[in-house]
Amino acid sequence: MSSLKSGFQSLLLRLYKTALASGVTSTTWGRSLFEWCYEKYKILFEVGDIGVLRSLIKPGTTVIDVGANIGFFTRHFGRWVSGGGHVIAVEPEETNFARLNRTIARHMLTAVVETIQAVAAETNGTLKLEINPSHPADHKISEQGIPVRAVSLDTLLEERQWPPVSLIKIDVQGAEERVLRGGRKTIERFHPALFLEIDDEALRRMNSDAEKLLRLLTNEGYSIHRWQRGRISAPLLASRAMSLCQGRRYADFVFLHP
Repeated sequence: MSSLKSGFQSLLLRLYKTALASGVTSTTWGRSLFEWCYEKYKILFEVGDIGVLRSLIKPGTTVIDVGANIGFFTRHFGRWVSGGGHVIAVEPEETNFARLNRTIARHMLTAVVETIQAVAAETNGTLKLEINPSHPADHKISEQGIPVRAVSLDTLLEERQWPPVSLIKIDVQGAEERVLRGGRKTIERFHPALFLEIDDEALRRMNSDAEKLLRLLTNEGYSIHRWQRGRISAPLLASRAMSLCQGRRYADFVFLHP
């Protein structure tokens, strides 16, 4: 993480903590300011221009946003689906889920976006979500926390009569492998493009790691591509992808199937 990015993130988190303590985030203008700042941070310091992802969404297909947070990606996906396609956005934390629904309503996307308050995992049931009160994007599955509904991607798709899926975005603080294992049938059936954040340290807290995750996907026939500020790289060897995961907090990748 660059010093500029790290410094700006620290500043935003301090401001968020102060605003939360003062009650500003419970006001309409306070929520709007927070959401505006969050979006600008995502564009300027994390993902850049995400428009290229639009080319991965086929008409009439479903896009799944796992770890939707307040809807930065979801609202773009909602604008890009066509021909009867729709978006399933999965977000477990109550405040984020409320903000997600406001985002969808504000952008008039309720007809094409379905929101689900749950964690995506390898099985259905109940898990615990550890809440980080100082960081709204750092809630994670844990042994301790509040009980939340857990659902597998395969269950979500089976309940909806298996609509074709062209893109799955996953950002779940180290639980990426658990999500993928719960979507094995979906992946085998549709081979959707996958957009993942890979954080080796976070994965290790979930008894996984970056090497294991990369191997899981390459064994399914996926090629690995680095995502960097709105660009998808040429295919990478797994060893090169591993080197990109080391020495940094996280890296974003796109996985494509022939």
